[in-house]
Amino acid sequence: MKDQYIREVEKMIPLPNRAKREVLRDLEEAFASAAEHGETEEQVIQRLGSPKEFAENLNEQINFERFTQEHKKRKQMLMIICTFIFSMLLFGIYAVLKAVTLTHKIEGIIGGADGPTAIFVASAGVDVSLVVVALGIAAFAVSILLTIRYIYDNRNDKK
Repeated sequence: MKDQYIREVEKMIPLPNRAKREVLRDLEEAFASAAEHGETEEQVIQRLGSPKEFAENLNEQINFERFTQEHKKRKQMLMIICTFIFSMLLFGIYAVLKAVTLTHKIEGIIGGADGPTAIFVASAGVDVSLVVVALGIAAFAVSILLTIRYIYDNRNDKK
């Protein structure tokens, strides 16, 4: 009965996992403490109310909406940082690829004909460096858009 009650409460509280675990741990302790004092699980559940009532009372105490908005802001900021770092990493890879191809580009001239003949080596495939720089530009653009959205969302929150 206690385990079912705790599972239902877990479903009802919209908190990040760490905060949710703390609430559930406190609830377990409340049941354990009540059992030490001779109270039955049914009595504890009756005192706490239904899982929905318990979640509503908890919401009044800690304001889930404020807590989830702060969590959302942290996730947005982490996303901005990750996409920016990813774009910079791609630009770094592009720079290394360009440096390697510039140092390995060898043109040879052979004689024996009326004039010198130049040999150019051309690849038949896709230039990987162009794909890398395109992905870098896209990731950078996404990080800029996420930053603009983050700023816009926070301006609306302050009003």
